[in-house]
Amino acid sequence: SALATALLIAPVSGHRVLFRQHARDQLVTAAHYSALLGSIVLGLALSGVTLLIYDVVQGRNAGLTAGGLTLAGVVLLWWVIPIIIRQRSCTDDTSSTIHQA
Repeated sequence: SALATALLIAPVSGHRVLFRQHARDQLVTAAHYSALLGSIVLGLALSGVTLLIYDVVQGRNAGLTAGGLTLAGVVLLWWVIPIIIRQRSCTDDTSSTIHQA
């Protein structure tokens, strides 16, 4: 979770350091990858904490189930659904452009 926090906050610090240095493209690219990696690490941390808590309280099988479901939920909500929305948006943009021509 410490790594996830550092990765997710890094773009803010980077912006402060590079403000008015004409490095916008590099800053946006670095922030993009930092946020993506931070999201991945945060999802893993959430799943791991869930697994640990359920393992201690309910047992190993409950921990593995809860951790796996948490990971599946994170992947679905943070990656699969946004990718589907992006693909539909690109398809809609293409079809609306074709219809306007």
